[in-house]
Amino acid sequence: MKDERGRLKAFLTFWTEHNKEDSEKFRKWAEKANIPEDESIYNSILQTTREMEEADERLSHLLIEL
Repeated sequence: MKDERGRLKAFLTFWTEHNKEDSEKFRKWAEKANIPEDESIYNSILQTTREMEEADERLSHLLIEL
């Protein structure tokens, strides 16, 4: 069980770091997609990024609990 917990910690650490990098990329692409005539793509990307960041926060709390 201890070995599984260690693997889970490693996986969660990798996952949250990877998601942070992706969030940064999404925000950059959102800026590129920010077309005044149609802000729906921009807003969708930003909403998705916020949801990813919220999920990362929950995963970080889980990591602390482990």
